[in-house]
Formats: sequence, C-alpha cells, structure tokens
Amino acid sequence: MTITFFNHTIDDLNNEFVSFKKEDVIQTGYYKYRNRKEFSKKAKTDEIILKKNKDKIQRNVPPSYRDKCLPEQDELIESVLRNFDHALMIANTSDIKKSIGTIKNGIAAFNFPLLKKHYHYLISRLFPLLLKFKSTDVLLEVVTFISLLLLKGKRVIELQIKWEPLFKIFKDNCYIDSSVISFDENYDQDITCTPFLKNFIILVSYARAFFLGDSVIEGIHEEIKGYLIPQSNYIFFAQNSIYIFLPTYHLVEKTEMPKWVDTYLNLYWNWIDANKDWDERWLFILSRVVKHGHNIDWSPSIPSFFTRFVKVIDLSSPSLNRIKPCTSKIPQFYRFDHDGTDQFFSMGKLIAAFINKPTEKVAMIAFKNLFSQISLYFHPSNQGEWSSNLGELASSVSKAFLKRNIYNTLFPLLISTLYSKRKDSILYVCKVIKEFSYVAPNYVLPKVLDKFFNSMDKEEINRVISGIEVISTCIHPIITLLPEGKSLIFSFMEILIKNLDPIYLNKASGSFKFFNKLFSCILIADETPYIMECENQLDETTTLTTASFSEWSVSFVDAVISFMLKCSNKSSTKREAPPSMFIGDTLELFFSALSDDIYKAVLKRLVEFFTKSFEPEYYKLFSDFIKYSTLRDPVQSISSFLPVFINKLFVKHKHSNSNSPILTSSPPPAAIPSTFTSNYSLKELSDQEYKLYIGYIGYMVYRGGDGLVKFQDQLIDILNCLMSSDNKFVLKFASKVVRKIIFSLTRIYPSNYTFASKEIVNSKENHIKYWGTSDKSKFYPLDWFEPNEKTIEFAKTLIEKFLKNTNTRLNKTVEGIKNKSIQYNRTDLLRLLKPIQSIMRSTSYLLKDDSPIIPPKNAKFRIQYKQLTFEHGLVILEEFSTLKREIFENLKDLIGYIQAEKNEEVQVLRLIAKTFFVLFFIKNDVSYFGSDSLFEKWRNHKKCASRNYYIFRAYRMHLSRQKNHFDLSNLTEMVLQCCKELLNLSTHRYRKIRDVSQKSAVNIMIHYKDAHYHILPIALERISMLRSDEEVKGLCYILTTKTIMKKIKSNSFYFIKVIGVIIATSNEEFKPATQNSLSDLKKDLLSVNAKPINTIHYSDELNSIENGTYDCEWLPKEYILESKEYNQKILAQNRENLLKLLQTILSALKQHKKKSSQTWKSHLFLLSNLSYLFTILFYSTSEFENFNMDFIDENRELIREIFVMFSKETLGDYPFSRIYSIFCISLILNRQGSKNVQFTYDGYFRLKQFNGIDENEIKKPVDLTAMDRNLDFVKTIYSIVKDDINQQFDNQTFIDNVIKKIISDHDGEGLSVKFAISLSSKKLSTLWPNTRLSSFSLSNFRAFNADLIYGLFSTIGVKFFDLLKPSIEDLRTKTHKDELGSLAEIMAGLCRYISVNSELLDGRFKEIQEYSEKVLLNGFTNSSNEASDVWEMAVRYITNNIIYEKISWIGEILFKNYKVPTANILGKTKAVRLLKYFLFEVPWKCPEFTKRVADLASDEFSNSYKQIRVDSLKLFSQILVYQTDFTVYPPIVPEELLKKITSMAEYIEKSSPPSSTPPNINSPPYINSPPFTGSPPTQLNNNNGNPSILTSIASPPNESILLNYNPTSTEKEKKTCLKESLTTFVYYMFSKSNLLIRSTPSLLKVIMELHADSNIEISKDCTIIIYRISQEFYCNTKIIDEIIATINQTLLSPSWKIRSSILPFIQIFFFNHCFYFTPNQVESIINIVLTLTRDQHIEIRESSKTTLASILISSKSNINRVKDLIKKSIAKLKTPGISTIEKHSSILVLCAIVLANPYEFPTYLPEVLEQLSRFAYNSNFKGASTVLSDFWRTHSSTWEEDKLQFTESQIEDIQSTKVAPSYFA
Repeated sequence: MTITFFNHTIDDLNNEFVSFKKEDVIQTGYYKYRNRKEFSKKAKTDEIILKKNKDKIQRNVPPSYRDKCLPEQDELIESVLRNFDHALMIANTSDIKKSIGTIKNGIAAFNFPLLKKHYHYLISRLFPLLLKFKSTDVLLEVVTFISLLLLKGKRVIELQIKWEPLFKIFKDNCYIDSSVISFDENYDQDITCTPFLKNFIILVSYARAFFLGDSVIEGIHEEIKGYLIPQSNYIFFAQNSIYIFLPTYHLVEKTEMPKWVDTYLNLYWNWIDANKDWDERWLFILSRVVKHGHNIDWSPSIPSFFTRFVKVIDLSSPSLNRIKPCTSKIPQFYRFDHDGTDQFFSMGKLIAAFINKPTEKVAMIAFKNLFSQISLYFHPSNQGEWSSNLGELASSVSKAFLKRNIYNTLFPLLISTLYSKRKDSILYVCKVIKEFSYVAPNYVLPKVLDKFFNSMDKEEINRVISGIEVISTCIHPIITLLPEGKSLIFSFMEILIKNLDPIYLNKASGSFKFFNKLFSCILIADETPYIMECENQLDETTTLTTASFSEWSVSFVDAVISFMLKCSNKSSTKREAPPSMFIGDTLELFFSALSDDIYKAVLKRLVEFFTKSFEPEYYKLFSDFIKYSTLRDPVQSISSFLPVFINKLFVKHKHSNSNSPILTSSPPPAAIPSTFTSNYSLKELSDQEYKLYIGYIGYMVYRGGDGLVKFQDQLIDILNCLMSSDNKFVLKFASKVVRKIIFSLTRIYPSNYTFASKEIVNSKENHIKYWGTSDKSKFYPLDWFEPNEKTIEFAKTLIEKFLKNTNTRLNKTVEGIKNKSIQYNRTDLLRLLKPIQSIMRSTSYLLKDDSPIIPPKNAKFRIQYKQLTFEHGLVILEEFSTLKREIFENLKDLIGYIQAEKNEEVQVLRLIAKTFFVLFFIKNDVSYFGSDSLFEKWRNHKKCASRNYYIFRAYRMHLSRQKNHFDLSNLTEMVLQCCKELLNLSTHRYRKIRDVSQKSAVNIMIHYKDAHYHILPIALERISMLRSDEEVKGLCYILTTKTIMKKIKSNSFYFIKVIGVIIATSNEEFKPATQNSLSDLKKDLLSVNAKPINTIHYSDELNSIENGTYDCEWLPKEYILESKEYNQKILAQNRENLLKLLQTILSALKQHKKKSSQTWKSHLFLLSNLSYLFTILFYSTSEFENFNMDFIDENRELIREIFVMFSKETLGDYPFSRIYSIFCISLILNRQGSKNVQFTYDGYFRLKQFNGIDENEIKKPVDLTAMDRNLDFVKTIYSIVKDDINQQFDNQTFIDNVIKKIISDHDGEGLSVKFAISLSSKKLSTLWPNTRLSSFSLSNFRAFNADLIYGLFSTIGVKFFDLLKPSIEDLRTKTHKDELGSLAEIMAGLCRYISVNSELLDGRFKEIQEYSEKVLLNGFTNSSNEASDVWEMAVRYITNNIIYEKISWIGEILFKNYKVPTANILGKTKAVRLLKYFLFEVPWKCPEFTKRVADLASDEFSNSYKQIRVDSLKLFSQILVYQTDFTVYPPIVPEELLKKITSMAEYIEKSSPPSSTPPNINSPPYINSPPFTGSPPTQLNNNNGNPSILTSIASPPNESILLNYNPTSTEKEKKTCLKESLTTFVYYMFSKSNLLIRSTPSLLKVIMELHADSNIEISKDCTIIIYRISQEFYCNTKIIDEIIATINQTLLSPSWKIRSSILPFIQIFFFNHCFYFTPNQVESIINIVLTLTRDQHIEIRESSKTTLASILISSKSNINRVKDLIKKSIAKLKTPGISTIEKHSSILVLCAIVLANPYEFPTYLPEVLEQLSRFAYNSNFKGASTVLSDFWRTHSSTWEEDKLQFTESQIEDIQSTKVAPSYFA
C-alpha cells in the first residue's frame, strides 16, 4: 500500500529509525518521565493544542479577519501535507526542500496547530531521508525540520527513536576513518563548522528523550570502548558521543547511582586537566544525569562534585598571585560552538538538581560553603577575569533555585556586587535580584530599597548607577508584591527624573529603563477624587501622591528635551540619541499612560516648546513627542500641533475660506502645470525650516487612524500648497506626509498601549489597585485601528490627487518631450518622479498588478505551487487597478528616451530605479514594530509581562502574516520587464545608478517566483562578453548574491553560460576594481555550496509501481514515472554540460603561454575549476559502489587529459598553479590503503592494565575495510591515468625540473607559502598526530610533495629511485632551509614507500635503505635550526600508521643519530626531539623501543647543557604519559619509570650535607605546639604493592654518608644539574597532567627542602613548583593524608626557608579541597597553621595570618571553631607573663578572623576588634593596626549599621583607631 498522510495507519510508520509500537514506546525515557504525577499539569493533548490555538487567535488577531484564520489554518495544513507527500513520491529534492520549508515557516511564524497524528507522520517520513538523500543539500532542511518537530511536539508525541542509525550518521560525518579524498573541501576545521553536523547534533539532543534507557547506554559504551584512550585525541570523540547521545530521562525511576556515573565523575573526567571544553561537557552531561535522577541519593558524591566546581571556577586562593597550569584546548576538529559561560550554567543546574529529597540537606550545606568560599570575589573591588563568570554562576543557580529557599545565602553576596564598576556585573546581579524579589519580596525588596535610597546621597557614581539599575529592574515586584511599594512610586519618579544626566549616560540609561517599565505598569492620572475607595493608609498615601502627577509629567517632558539637547550624537545632518536609551519606546508608553487631563497639560507644554524652538538637527528626536502624542489621541494631538506648524509655514489668503480654494500664488515652472489649489501660500523660509516643520507634520499624522478623517479638508488644503512648490525639499517632505497619511489610513496597527484595557482605563474608579497587573484578563481585548470606509475614501482622494494626477502629468511631460513639444527639463522630471516614488512606498501595497501572470516552468509531474495567501486585512483599491501599469509604462518610456538621447541623467535614472523597486517589492512596506531587546530585559521566571508585551507579540504576528502573504509572489509580465530594465541600469556607466539598480534587481528577482529563469540567462550571456568595466561590475554584483549564485551553481545550463568568464583572461583594459569583481565572481563559482544534480534519487513508490502495489488516488503513477525520466534526463544534460565545460577549460589551459595576459589568479582558477568539475562529475557520492562505472569508462580519455594537464602544470609558470597541481596529482597517486597499516593506538589495549581483555573484541576507531572502500575511486582513476603519468615523469630531465620547481616554491613567505601550508594541512589527517600531548608545525613541511614522491615510486617502480638520486645528491650539499625542506619531503616520501613496499623493490631494498640512512643521518646532523622542524615532520610522515617492523630501521637511524659525537649542543637536542617525534607514532607498538628511549632520556638528566636536559625531560614525560595506567584514579606510573625520577631525588638527598643539628621538638619554635592529629606518615602504594617513590626521599638521610661528604666540583655540577632536572620535570608534569598525584607526598618534601637551596634560581623555581603542586586536585583521602604527614615532617625542619614554603601550599591546598577533607584532615591543617603562628621567624608568623584567614573563609559554616579560636586567643592575651611570640600568635589569630570577614559583620567581631584596638599602636604588633585599617576601609559604608552591635566602650576603643574613610570599589 502507498503510504500518504491521508491513508496511513500507525503501524505503517514503523521503520529503522522510529517505532510506534506501544511496547517500545513505554520503555522510552521520556514516556517514563512524563507519566509521573507531577508532570500531569504540563501534559498536552490534541484538544489542549486546538483550544490554545483558538484562544490565541481570538486574543491576538485583529477583528477584521479573526474568523478567517482557523479555516485558513486547516486548509493550509492539508495543502502542505499533500505537497509533502507529493514531493516524497516523485523524489524531487527541490520540491522536498520547498514543502519542508513551507511547513517549518507555518510552525515557526504562525504556530500551525499540529496534532499528534501530524507529528508522528512527519517524523516517521523524514528520518529515512537522512539515508536516502545523504549526498544532497536537502539534508540540512530535513535535520532542522525533525528538530523543530521534536521540540514543538515533545509533550504530545509517543514514539521510540532508535539511536544506532543516528550514531552511525554521526560517526560517518566526523570522518574518524580519515581516508576521505577531496579536491575541494577542507577537513581541518571543527566538526560543527559543517551546517549539517551542527544541526544534526541539535536533532540528537531532542531525540535522545525518546531513546531507551540502560540498553542504549550500554550500547554507547560498547561503541566508544575503542576510543577510550586518554593519551589520544580519540578520547574527545568518545566524550562527544556521550555528550550527544547519552539518554537520561529514564533515570527518573532509579534510586541508586549507576556505576557508570561514578566512572564519569571519578575516572574519565580526571583524564584531562585544565581544559575548559572538557570540563564544560562533563558538567553538562552530569547536570542532565542528576536532574533526571532526582530520586537518587547523591550525598556520597557531593564532595567530589563540589571539589570539581572549585576546580572549574578556577579561583585558587583569593590572597595569592596564582600561577595557573598550562591550559589545553580540545583540537579544533572536535570543538563545539558554545557560549563561554555554558560551564557555569551547567554548574548552576547541577547544584539546583542536588536539592532533591534524598540529597537536599547535604547539598545545601555544600552549596552554602561554596558561596562562602568564593564570597570575596563578589565584592565590587574584585574586577578580575572571573567577575562575569561568577555572575553567570550566580544567575544560573538563582534561576534553577527560584522554587527553593536559598535566597538568604546568595542575596547578601549579590547585593554587595551592585556597587561594582563593571556594568555587566551590575546587570547580572540585577537580573538575579529581580527573580529573588518574586520569590521573597519581603526579604529582598526592603534591602534593595535601602541600598537605593542610600546610594542617591553618595558621591560614588557607580553606586548611583547600581541603585538606579536595580530599581529599574525590580520596579514590577516593588509595585505588586511590596505592601508599601506603590506609595514609593512618586518618590522614585522624582529622584530618577533628576538622573537623566547627560554627563553620566549610564545613569540616564538606567533611568529611562525605569520609566519604560513604570509607564507600562501604571496610569498617570490624578486619583485623588477616588481617595474614599482606598482600603488602607498606604493606598491613601499613594493616591495623594498622584495629585502631583500632572506637574511631574510636564517636568518629565522638559527633562527629556533637555537631555536630548545636551547629549545626542551628531550623524551627518541630524542628531541621534545615545545607544541603549530606548527614548522613543519610553515616550510611546509615557503618552499611553497619561490620563486625559494630564495629556492635555503635556500637550500644552509641547505646543509651547514647538512654537518657540527651532532645532533642525534634532527633528528626528523631537518628532517622537509628536508621533506618540498622535498615537495616544490623534484628534487632540493634530488639533494642537497643526495650527503651530501652519503658522510656521503658511500664509492664509485673506479672501479665502475653507470652502473656496484658490490657485497658489507661486505656480511651478513645470511644462505641464500643477492642478493643485490651496487656501495657503508658503512663507519664504530656509530649506532647514521647510524640512523641519513639514517633517513634524509627517510625524504628526503617522498612525493617526480615524482622527485623520476629521482634518481631511485642512490636510488636503495644505498638501495642495506644499505639492505645488518648486522647492525640492518642500516637495520631498510633502510627499512623505502624503505617504504617511496613506499608510495610517489603510494599515492595521494597535491603537492603544495603555497598561490595561480601555474599559478599565476609562472606568470612574481608583486605578492604583490595577498598577502593575499581570492578569491577562485585564489586558484584553486589544485595541486595533482597522481601515474603514471613511479612511479608505480619504486614502483614495490622496492617491487620486497626488499620485495619479502626478503620473498623468508625468505621462504628458514624457510624451511632450518625445514629440519635441516640450523641452527636456531635468528639474521638472525630478519634481514629478520624486512624489511618485515616495508615495508609492505606501501605495504599492494597495494596488494590483493587472498584467498577466507568467506560468511557472515546472514540469507537469512537479508540485504546482500556488502562492500562499495569509489573511491580514489587505485593502485593495480596485479604482486604481491600472495605476501601477500606467506608472511603469511612463517610467519605461522615459528610460527609453534618456538612453537614446541623454544617457548622462544620473539623478533621473537613479530615481527611476528606486521607483521600480517600490512598485514591485511589496515586502518593503512591512517593518517590524518595537524591539525584542527591551522585552528581553523584562523577562522573568514568573513570566509576568505587561500589556504592551502582548500588543507587541500580536502586532508582530500580524506583520508576519502580511510579510508571508507577499513571499514568492507570482511573476507577471510587468515585473519581468521591470527586472530587465533594472538589469540594464545595473550596468550603467555611473556607479550611483548601478548601486541602486543592482540592489533593486536582486531583491525583486528573489521576491518573485521563477524570475531568475528569465533574467539569469540574459545576465550570464552579457557578462561572458566582458565588454566594459561598468557592465562587468554591475553584473558581478548581481551574480555574486548568495541566493542567485546558488541557483547558478545548481543549474548546469547557467553554469555553462559562464564559461566565458572562467576561461577569459583578465583584460588589461579593465580597471583594478573590475578585475577584483571578476575574481570575486570566480571565487564564488568555486566556494558557494551548491552543485548541479549529479545523483538520481528514486522513491519507494517507484518500486510499488513496478511491483503493482501503487494505489494512491490523487497522484497518478504516470507522474512518478515521468519524474524518473526527468531526473535521468537532467542528470544526462548536466553531465553533458559539465563535460563541455571541462573540455573548454582544458583547451584554455593548453593554449596558455607564459607571456599571455592571463594572471596567476586566473590560471589558478582554471585549475581549481578543473579539479572541482572532475570531482562533482566522477566522485559524486561517498560510496564507490554507487558510481556509474560506465560513465567513467566513457570518459577515460578526458580523465587522462585532466591528469596529464596537472602533470604538465607541475612545471608551469606560476607557483600557485604548480603547488596546486602537485596537490591534485598526489591525491590520486598516493593511494595508501590498509596494507601494512598499524594505527598509532595499536598496542594500547595490550598494556598490562588490560590483562584479561581480548583486544580483538574492542571496536577499533578506524575500520580498515571502510578505509579501503573509500579508496576504490582513487584506485579506479589511478588505473586510468597511471600510464600517462608514468610517461610524463619517467624522464630524468622532467624529474630534475620538478624538483627544482619544488625547491623554488619553498622560497619566500608570501601568499604562495600560505597557500601551500593550507593544502598541506588539508592533506594531513585531522587525527595526525592523534596523540594528545604531541604537537607539530606545518610551516615548512609540505605533505603533498612527499605524497607525490611516494606516488611516483608506486607508478614508475624502483627505477624512480635512480631518477631521483641526482637531485638528492645535489640537495645533500645545500644548507639553505628551503632546500633542506625539499630534501626532507623527498626523503619522507621515499622512505615511507620503501618501508611499506619493500617487496616491490626488485631486491634493491637493502641498497636503497642504506643510501637513505646516509642521507637521513646527514640531514639530521647538518640541518640548521630553522630546518629541524621539517625533519621532525618528515619522521612523523614516514612512520605514521605503519607496522612497527616496517619502520624499525628508522628508529635505529635515530638512535645512531643520537650517538653521533657533536660539539654542537643543538645537534643533541635535535636528536632527542627526533626520537620524541618517532615516539609519537609508535607509543605502544614496541615496548622495547619505549624502554630504550626512556633509558636514553634518563641518562641525560645530569647533562651539563640545560637545553639537552629539558628536551630529554620532555621526551621522558611523554613516555610517562603513554605508559601510565589511566584505568584507575589516581593513575599509576610504571615502577621502572618512577625509579628513574627516584634516582635523581636519591642522589640529591645523599649528596646533600646536613644543614644543621636535627631540630628538637621541645625547643622553639615549637614550644606549646598543639599535637599533630592527622594521619601518621605512610607510604602510598600502587595496585601492585610497589612504593610510588623511594622511601629514602621521605626518610632521613644516611648519617654515615653525610659525615663523609666531600663533593668534588664535578659532583657539585652534577648535583646542580639533577636539582634543575628534578624541578623542571616536576613543574612540567604538574603543569601538563596529573600523572604524579600518587607521588606528590614524596616529591613535595624534596621540593620544599630545595626551596631553601643556596642556588637562588633553584629556590625561585621551587617556590613556583610549590604553588603548582598546591593547585592540583587530589581527590583521594589516602593521598591527602600522606600530604598532611609530609607537611608535618617539613614543619620540623630547622630551616625557616623550608618552613616558610608550607603556608602558601596550605592556603591553596585547603581552598581547593575543603569539600573533600575529612574533619580530622581539616583539624590537622588548622593545627599546622596555628603552629606556624608561633614560629620564631616573624615573617612566617605574619604570613600565617593570611593563610589562616583564607582557611576560615573556606570553612565559615563552622562558627564554633571560630568562637573557640577567639576564646583561646583572648584568654592567652589576658594571661600574665605570656611570651611575646605567644602574644603575637594570639593577635594574629584575631587578625585572621577579621580578615576572614572583609564585607560582613558577624556577631563575634566586636569582641575581636576590641582586643585588637588595644594593640593598634604597639610597635611590636604592627599587624593589628594594618588589619584595623583594612576593617575601616571595607566597612566604612556600613559602619552606622555595624556599630549597633558594639557597646559604648567598644565603640570608643575601635573609633580611636579610625583613619580617614574611603570607599574601595
């Protein structure tokens, strides 16, 4: 049975992508999720959808066509679904795209009410198209449409989506196989740069809700198992797969955390450090997991999660200069486009999701601790790079927590941030506070108001701005939720009117935002007559304040005028308001909010202003007052302003009256006199005055609606006078007035913007009870102006008088000019044309095009689309049905005359082009009203919106209907003639004419269906002639328009017409600008993504016809058969045309001579087109079995010619052409398949940590079968061209010349070098190198040259070696980097070939290998530093993905090179680096090689040359990365490798003499030290029971060794080298990875001891290393215990320098791990710091104060600890006879407590300050005075509140320490 929407059953819709079976549907995650009780309110049914749609239409659609919308929707849905089925059955990609686009537009623009049956059918039919049309651009439409359906229909559809086919599509499009051959595409960009994949990922994000649950997760894990290689870039594909495909909705049924979540959190996430993208994705993944798993108890994982939050926030310690780790990035190929704050948004969602029933208590404690820990960063004094990130975090958490009682935790932090100097921080906070205001108004708003009123009295401008911003943001909740809020409104109004400050624009911006929101919430009316209706005192107070509204409103007008005059920006001849002020929008709401009485008072003030003022530059600004006054009340506004402007402009004739018009006193000097008569005469004024006052009249009448009819006679009278003037400014602005009146009389638009419905506003009651209402019932009905009989008659009069009559005069003038009865006069013509052009801008919408419609050229079987019509209240004036044609004919006649007689008439022709545009581009009439940005500012979680928001939405929907009604209008004969005329004008010699005509032509061509079919052939024919500069430039502009260029490229008939442009050389007579235009055209012909049809698609219905089961009644089967024949015919025609084009290009290339005028650009374009056409003709799909082999065989000769041409061009005249030719040939010759392939990852799963796992069971990242299949096309082409290439290159002279050209093309740093680099990067796989920590440079190595050498070997055979050898010998003697680079590329290709194909060398393998060894050794040792990177890349090229046994000889050469004696230390470093690059390609293939390299590297640790040591350490670190076991956390480094690091530490330890006598624990500085309560020193073992580092590092040195210590100078040097090596290694490793976490306790002790080294550089390095080690995250309790034990041992050191290293480490260490510490660990660390407060060394004691303060900040929740510290410290201070150190210690503890509360004032602080004030002037304890000074600095603004907690004596003590206050912000 044929499946269509009208005859299908649900069972017919099941396919490989979706299932609608009930048993499948109920297993999906989203089905389980939405069947919860709490989801029932959000559920949707068809009935609900239909009801909402009906209600929306009733509320938002104007009455005149409201009843027509529902039937229209039903008809449109049925029509588009039938078209959709039709398109699928004929398998026409163009029709499919168009039918999908129509439905998408209906859903997006008009909210088509699709029901469940619609969603099910469309989704089922669309998914299979992802496979059927995978090589066409229809895919993008399909993907975006499925996404839209899944999004819109999520709550109504019931289906299961199968993930496997989607995953295959994703994987195929990520090019993991990396064997794709391409001439014209670039794969070295991120995967989401391709529009298809970017949108496909969005599709999957919507589809995964309908996946199954656990079985899908198991399947995903199985698929990505082979990609889970932490050292490889493949890991990013694995993470992407989880990120995109992981379903989580099913977790709603889980009560226990799945094991895989723990694996993600505690293993996978730890694999990569300091990578923002990596962290962001795990946050997003886990936020979904926790959100949907809300019945799971996440408590055990809370410490791990929050520790990672601290890591991602990346603040470290607030008091230390941070030394950040080396950040890394995900390779571009795997990167996603994202907002930089996505990670904080996900973090906020995660924190909110934790607040569920099982986890709430633990999560809330952690949440409070987190924000306490980072609280300092919210203060305005902190304006670092983290500021906006913290704002986003707070905002995300707040939005997610709105239903939670957490505002009391966040709000104190946020309210202090208000005073930041960063406006973005202020705005973030304002948004959050607004949301809190709706949740807890009585808690939040009083504090907000206090801050506001206090800030108004301050001098700090940022405080004033912050106060204004927060009030403007929170005004709605203040009015509606705060009891006293309404009574404060007038106070706000009075304060903020004073802040319309032209100096500080941020103040003014905030004030205007306040007024904008306020005017949308209230009625500005005197409510005192209704004071008796008040129910309470607050309402009475509010009502009394309204008595001042009238006076205030007048003051507001004056204030706005003053602001405009003082701060507007000058643009050309007019002034513009500063950005982000929204003055116009605010004035519109202001006038709408005025009561009648106050409106009259405001009008009176405005009349005075406009009577007295003359500000021509400000007319755009001041006209807003007039425009919005008219919208409020047209009659009153016009009756007030019109007399003012009449008096300014006119003199009324004394003998005239309103009923006796006379001829104007100044008849125009036109050849055909005007018939306009008037009772007025114009005064003699300046042009500026005319422009100003007539412009004001235009704004006065705009959207005046019915009110205009009352002034009809008077308006016509003055317009008669104005339109009769001979002043061009008068005529221009008078025409605008006519245009605006016609628009206002004939369009539908809102007429009332008051805060509530007209019924409420006009009611005789106290309106303050309605202030701020968000009750929709108070908003409706909306008020619309709709054209009526009177307004339409008025419009007709204006059109008749000023448009039709003017056109009649134009007709007579043109006829008179043509027959010579009237003399040609440019001024007369402009006076006639300008009114027509201007008035037609609003009139064209009302007029019909009565010329015949040109039938579409679609074949009979195609969908015969009708123009979609959307009801929108369109007014058509039948009386003027011929007017548009009459105007067009006049213009056409005038053009004909001018072109024949006076082709220099620039102004006239330009105006004609503009008139053509307004005649036929009807969409130009539609302009959206309002700005989304304003409504975005007021958006809130409660979705409380004012009435003007709903008016805005309703009007926008009306305009969308109007716009879509005119989309793709039917092409008529008159439009076609217009396009041809504009095409001619687009090539005019004058640029001003061309500019206007080109834009008009392009817009009209796109606007009308099939216009391009008629115009493009003409344009292409003309441009191919290349006749003149102006013609070429004009046509290039049209053709390079993206939409038109796509039509050209997708139609081979158009493409063939542009042959002349492609093959023509740039004529030297053309100007440079013309040549650039041609170049742009040629580039677009290559780059725009569109192709002619080159693949035939057949529908399933075709098969049903062939087997006799086709039964569709409404689509004849003949149509489907015709479609098949048509597609075959088009394919044949396209191939024929493209073949002709190929032949033409080949002919042009053959005729090229060096001395010809053809530039290198033109020549390169020819070659690019040659490869491009070859690709789309012969390589049209990604799977070779779909090729038409017969077609390839038929064109063997042509294919041979193409590659012969490329071969010859390797010796061409231009570097670009030579480079590109080699690149193209190498694509075919270098057909390296799976033979002898061993990918870099091979051997990884044979490491000992994978014992018991069968490597063959793991899916490999690269499918060798698919890899070979992708090469089938290359092999086929190679078999055709092999003999020709062999004949060309099997020639000594030719080879020598090619090598010389390659060398010469290396020279320089110009465009050709950049071009070569881009091609080389394209040639390399995106996964090469595929080891994550490796790096490479392509600056000098050109992979395609090496590919050419490899390919020529395979083509010519071993004989090619003899042809190549002379060039190699010559290059061996060279020293220049370009020659050495060429040699490296040649040897790379040669060595790779002999390695892979040793059996094909006719027994000469040994000979060639030995020769190659000599050349390589010579190149390695003798190359300059500049050329070293080329040899490093050559090594990678040779060894990339080859079986190790085949390339082992390269490794041996590298070892020989390392052993070569050299006096040049750089030679040794280069040798080490070459080994490293070889290692990148064989990290796991050969354990023996890895061991040899590790031994070699470790031998250099004590080398006297630093550069050699550094490179050796980097090499060794790379081995560590490859050999470390990442299957556990912390990762395990192999014992044999650790010993090599251990030996360094051991030697340093043994060779170091004791610094002094071992310390005595009972002597200072440890008197009265608290006992150590942490874990005893232990040795951390790995899984095999082996120590992580030698115990000697952590144990005391051997005494006998130290007593006999007498080092020689050589030993001293070695010791210093080892120290430097150890510090370098530790820093490098901790900066790059977390491999050494298990060894941290032991390494930390060594580094802390080296901190006191006598070598200053080593000591400085250790300081940095200690910071870096402290910044690492050690999420393992045992390791943390070991670190604390190490610190306790270091605490016993007699060296103060060693002890001083403890504090900075602890400060960051505690900050990072405060969530992970056990209570015992916390106490241990605090005891260590307290011990150091009693250190003998005063610097250490002072430093301990800061560290202790930081610890207290990170653990504020433990108030008892703080109180205990206070109690003990004060007790000690009161103890008589206490030592100075003990007293200092107690003072420092108290200082730390004060420093821990810089912007807060806890209850225990007065007592602390009292004690410190007693020591403020004691010179022995200067720290006390410093801390008190800081206290006054940070608390001066809140002292009046804070001092209430002090006693009188305490106040006296503390104030005695006060210094001059200053606010720090």
